[in-house]
Amino acid sequence: MSEYLQFFQLNGQVTAVVLPFEVERVIQDWYSLRKVMIKDVPAEFTRDEWAYLISFLDTENLYEPIKRTFGDMATFTSNSIGFLLKPRGNIALWLPGNVSLLGPLMMILLSLSGNPIRMKASSQGENLTSVFLNFALRNLHDGMLKTFLESSVILESFDRTDPRNQEMAATADIRIVFGSNQTAIAIDSMTHPIGSVGIYFIDKQSEAWVEKEALDDQAIESLIKIFAIYGQAGCTSPRKVVIIGGNKIDTVELKDKIVRVWPRIITRIPSQYIASSNIMACQWASALGWEAELTEMNGAVIAAGSNKMQIFTSLMSLPIVWANLEEAANSLPGNIQTIGHTFKNPEITSVLTTLAGTKTKRFVPVSLMHHFGHVWDGYAFWRQLFEEVEVRL
Repeated sequence: MSEYLQFFQLNGQVTAVVLPFEVERVIQDWYSLRKVMIKDVPAEFTRDEWAYLISFLDTENLYEPIKRTFGDMATFTSNSIGFLLKPRGNIALWLPGNVSLLGPLMMILLSLSGNPIRMKASSQGENLTSVFLNFALRNLHDGMLKTFLESSVILESFDRTDPRNQEMAATADIRIVFGSNQTAIAIDSMTHPIGSVGIYFIDKQSEAWVEKEALDDQAIESLIKIFAIYGQAGCTSPRKVVIIGGNKIDTVELKDKIVRVWPRIITRIPSQYIASSNIMACQWASALGWEAELTEMNGAVIAAGSNKMQIFTSLMSLPIVWANLEEAANSLPGNIQTIGHTFKNPEITSVLTTLAGTKTKRFVPVSLMHHFGHVWDGYAFWRQLFEEVEVRL
């Protein structure tokens, strides 16, 4: 592909960027897919997953990493050039098996960087990345994006013992890993080029902090939808709900409301494995002193209790506790990532001061807990896809 020199301005400084395409045309190509996607949903995707992908391809969202990293499009003025940015090189991406939508989202974001991409999908679970890539290639008009995807994107699926893992690491200028701590350590220990960049998104947990006064019907529906997508498996899914400033009665009331509303929001039939594990988890929670209840068809376990009680776990279990702001912060796990909030009248200075004393990476409304972007786990990883050349003219 040809190289295109483009100029951007941020804080009064012009940055020159070399890419294998015109970034505006590639963004418009991604955006053009939305019209087809609205009419055609692949069987492998749920409607919620497909709808999220459609919203992700909004031009404003796609421009966000560009603007935050480079600035706005500008005309060339030699006396204000400060940096030349160029794609760092080959990207090797190891995708997780438990959050299938991450593959398509990462492919979209990484494609905007112009770096060649080699992706390893998990050998377990649904390979939605392959489905989406094939959908895009079938429906994109001939243009810069389609040419890039055909020439510069490789997607494979193999297990962790396959020698192709070592091959990916050995040829990668950028290694991006989503997975367990052990997976990241194993890939980091593989032979890789000196000076290459390692970006590791490892095991994280998330919580939801809510105020009783803010829990209207819409807020409860949002909480249910966010939790039900991945249950306890997703790093951005709430492992528990904390009612800030609440009490025991508040936790029981919220449990009852969730159980009552659940069948109206979640209509899918749980697998036999999930249903049976939830029955055991509910019995376990009750034995530990939780007020636990199964949702319709045993699809989830919702339990009310104290923040100091012994926790119980299953794929679809949601404990609800109460605490003040300080207690909630002190009980956060060391690998906390996202806190999803539903507040009505927060003391924002107290909240920010409290957050500053924790390892929290994201503090967003509950409805945005799963929203993925160019900054993740507190790390502006998209900028690391480029090498900077200082320029003074």
